Amino acid sequence: MAENTVKSINYSLTSAKVTPVCAFFRSLPSLLNFNPSNKITVIPVVHCSKNSLPMIEALSHMFYVPILILKDSTKYANPHIVQTLQDMGFMIDLKVNKDFCKNEHQVIHFFEKYIPYDHKFIIMDHGGYFAPTIQHICKHFSSDKFIGVTEHTLNGHCKYETQLSIFNINRPIMSIAKAEAKSIVDADVAETIVHVIDHVIRQEKGNRLNNRNSYRIGIIGYGNLGMGIAKHLKERLVQNITICEQNPLKQIKAFSDGFILDGIHGLCQTCNIIISATGNKAIKSHHLKLMSNNTFIATVTSPDDELDLDKLIMDKALTLTEKRDVASSYYINSSGNKVHLIMNGLAPNLFMETCLGNPSLIYLVEGMQILSNFLLAQQVDHHNTVQLLSDQYQQKISQLWLNHFAELQPIDFNENLNVVPFNPKTEVVLQPSASHLISRYKKSQLMIS
Repeated sequence: MAENTVKSINYSLTSAKVTPVCAFFRSLPSLLNFNPSNKITVIPVVHCSKNSLPMIEALSHMFYVPILILKDSTKYANPHIVQTLQDMGFMIDLKVNKDFCKNEHQVIHFFEKYIPYDHKFIIMDHGGYFAPTIQHICKHFSSDKFIGVTEHTLNGHCKYETQLSIFNINRPIMSIAKAEAKSIVDADVAETIVHVIDHVIRQEKGNRLNNRNSYRIGIIGYGNLGMGIAKHLKERLVQNITICEQNPLKQIKAFSDGFILDGIHGLCQTCNIIISATGNKAIKSHHLKLMSNNTFIATVTSPDDELDLDKLIMDKALTLTEKRDVASSYYINSSGNKVHLIMNGLAPNLFMETCLGNPSLIYLVEGMQILSNFLLAQQVDHHNTVQLLSDQYQQKISQLWLNHFAELQPIDFNENLNVVPFNPKTEVVLQPSASHLISRYKKSQLMIS
């Protein structure tokens, strides 16, 4: 069969003025003298939110990006962002989700369909989507074809570590989850989550979180986010805080920080505001029936990681009774009580950007993951294990962030940006099955409003 050829079109960002966000992402390749013309394909798993658009657009400058995998937690909540990305020219298949990525045959076919035969490729993961099938990907594709994985979240980091302990994964997994710079951003996210929960409780119940006669707050998980949330609650003079944590060292840390320790069953029975911060589906159906009437539940990561709401509804553990923007109400079928899911189980920081402490901090961690892509593409410091971005590179990108965002006014997310195509720089030879990728480049202008 004859080979098909198409020219890949890169996009350049233009605007009335070059924003700090644009300038920051444009400067990333200079940190490693990275050549964006290399034949490297990146398959990114990304949140479908307005805040992600600059990073996604920048990524398409630096690598060949034939398709986006949008996280379920945000793609269904933001259909207008899906349309925006399609208008940019990105191909999106809404059927590709976390369950899809657990099927080895589907995953192999997916990569064979979208990766040009003369390209190497990197998986830019967010939440360990490809962790269940990573051993099959490594087995099917040679190291000359599949370079490795970059991972954004601690949840995904742990999933890949688990796979590495079981299988011989002979590819590097670069994670930013435990980077010091990531902990700074997590602290900002924790403050945002507390702000949102306080706002919702005031709106729904008419009083504040620190009303000790009304609320007892339970936090499941004492990692960076759980610890940060507890700290910010304490700063708001909230006193009745219970921590559930399996790791003994983190239990000691929570105890030394002055919090009550309890198991998940005790926490569900005694707390009427529950914050799940594990990324590991901590709340099961049998926990729901322990909860008192009108308990509020908030999650801090994607609901498919944290709550598995669709399964709880499908298994008839919960029945939706009223859907509202800030807190949807559900009937617990096993007990007859009601629970209220703040933001309907979605991570508050992804949907209430006006209360973010410093919105530009997200670009620091996104930039770290792009930098990790550069390191894999250039085969720098490769080890067949889960490895962290070194202090040296964290300091470089932190300095770059300071150069562009320190002492600046808050970012205007409503600023209009135009994306226009420019002359193709590289010719990409595609497998016959990938000829439909031509449609990926049919759009020429984007207005982010």
